[in-house]
Amino acid sequence: MRKIIFSIFILSLFYFGAYKTFAQCACHPKPTVQYHFQRSDVVFVGRVIEAKKILGENSDNSGIAIKFEVKQTWKQDLEKFVIVKELYDTSTDDFEPNAEWLLYAFKSNDGTLQIVTHCCSRTKPLSVVKEDLRDFERMGEKPKKIIKNNDEPNNSLDARQKQRLFYHVVFCPSACA
Repeated sequence: MRKIIFSIFILSLFYFGAYKTFAQCACHPKPTVQYHFQRSDVVFVGRVIEAKKILGENSDNSGIAIKFEVKQTWKQDLEKFVIVKELYDTSTDDFEPNAEWLLYAFKSNDGTLQIVTHCCSRTKPLSVVKEDLRDFERMGEKPKKIIKNNDEPNNSLDARQKQRLFYHVVFCPSACA
């Protein structure tokens, strides 16, 4: 009986201890830069200004709102400061202020920019995906314009931006996310 209990204990430790390793996804083959570029509405390099957790009525509506200063953009012109919603509710610690990211974003039905940062996504810190920029050049992609807006780089998310994100997160059904 002791052996059975001990075996169950050891197996449960292995199962729960290794859960994070087993739960990670694997992409084989990993989608190419061209694949992600073509399927994204906006691709840009941005410097993190601020990241805030947003709480919705349920976990489907929660996430992180990240304000970026746009450094370079492809596919379309972008304002100098944009807010992006991260869909999988990672930690705000992943988006440290002043860190530069390459973002492959898509627009929701209400125009909110959204990203995913799971292992199959190419949205990553710029230091990890610098080769993507070289691939853009090889693909013949030219940078677009950065449009100056009135936001100052050190301002936090203003009331209008918070209200828009709050509306999207709390009131917009998951179908429009």
